Amino acid sequence: MNTFIKHTFNKPWYSHNEILEVFSISDTWLKLQMRKLVEDGGDLSVMGHFIIDGKREACFFPQLLMDWIVNNKILTIAKYDYEKLEQDKLHTSLNQITQRGN
Repeated sequence: MNTFIKHTFNKPWYSHNEILEVFSISDTWLKLQMRKLVEDGGDLSVMGHFIIDGKREACFFPQLLMDWIVNNKILTIAKYDYEKLEQDKLHTSLNQITQRGN
């Protein structure tokens, strides 16, 4: 669970289109994240996604979506030189692994 951001939302859930406005994200970005999650074997419910029978649009629990974004999509910014060096080293290693795999 997200311990960084505490926010009270006006509604317990929002439709897909409403959540785009509430979070200031694009439909393309959200659908891409949803597709990647499913392709990786994940369940959309971890993003707070659910369907109400008879409702035209899927819905989201906003707190679950916010937690998922914070925990999975926000990149931390290095505060110190040694953190930046470690991030660069890890990035280089990952690139090398990816290149060897191709």
